[in-house]
Amino acid sequence: MREALAAAAIVAAVFGAQQAAAQSAYGKPLPDGRAPTVFTFYAGYQLPDDAALLRNAELRADAPDWLSPADYPKSALDAGITGSVIVQVDVGPDDALLRCRVIEDSQPAILGDVTCSLLRARGVFRHALTVEGMPTAGQVRIGAKFDLEIPKPPSNEPVNVLSLPTAWATQAVLSEPKKLVIRGAAATFTTKNPGAMAQISARGDVTGCRISWTTGTDEGDIQLCRYVSAARFKPALDKAGRPMASELYVAPQIIR
Repeated sequence: MREALAAAAIVAAVFGAQQAAAQSAYGKPLPDGRAPTVFTFYAGYQLPDDAALLRNAELRADAPDWLSPADYPKSALDAGITGSVIVQVDVGPDDALLRCRVIEDSQPAILGDVTCSLLRARGVFRHALTVEGMPTAGQVRIGAKFDLEIPKPPSNEPVNVLSLPTAWATQAVLSEPKKLVIRGAAATFTTKNPGAMAQISARGDVTGCRISWTTGTDEGDIQLCRYVSAARFKPALDKAGRPMASELYVAPQIIR
């Protein structure tokens, strides 16, 4: 039963983490029924992989919300302007924000300016980590959408954001789920649903590990990648049924 639960956690955590990565909030409705709406999302998937990093920098999930509907720029609100922006934040090894710059935007510069200003004032960041387990500088990309919408009731339905690459017929499968059952790690695994992206060879061994959703501590992230790297997988198969190298998001079952 425990092994079955661990295997289920690997799949379920993918959806849970994706949903936790984005959130929206509505402000006070305007006379026309629409409300200023802000939507924040993680855009770190856009960053190129760095083989020297175990974990890139990140905006801490346990920090207070850094963007609210009250932060919608008044000039943009009065003019009915909506838009989205993605910014890149450079984070030092001491967790300090070193630089914030706009990578993509769809509407005026004020939205990017406000986003970076709020992140400088309210953002709480975590440094990157080398594969040797040392704190280092890194980057994180964060998105913000400013919109005017009719408020919708909350929905608990999961959003399927996953699909297999076109070259794959099947994805890799964990051979021994019990190896990803971690017990007594409450001190180092402080967040819900931590997980890592594993690079898996055509033989089923792990050739690389990169933290996707932190455990909340450097020690925990190092430990998580050790567990993932020690696991064995049935490799992914291509359309012809041949084993092939692939990636798989892996999340352990944590027994505290």
